[in-house]
Amino acid sequence: MSTLCPDYQGGYWTFYDLSNGGFYMAPRLEQALTVESFGWQCQVMLSADAAGLCDCLFAVGELAERSDSDWPIELYHNIRDYALAHPESDGIWKVID
Repeated sequence: MSTLCPDYQGGYWTFYDLSNGGFYMAPRLEQALTVESFGWQCQVMLSADAAGLCDCLFAVGELAERSDSDWPIELYHNIRDYALAHPESDGIWKVID
């Protein structure tokens, strides 16, 4: 998370199970975080929940690239589907797209 969000200084996280079989986690913070994409020259202010979704999408995407299993790909799609309906979906996609 500290690579994606330079403002992030550590802390507790909340884990969420999704109704579609996916899951994600997000930092337990009240303030918004500046989220930077890796190399896209994009900075977006997002809630901790939306920043956690971005972080999980990047992490699971990395797992999918390195794994021979379909499980990380399915998990990525489950998180992505949830993120599409998130109130901050525009900002999430600016970061991960």
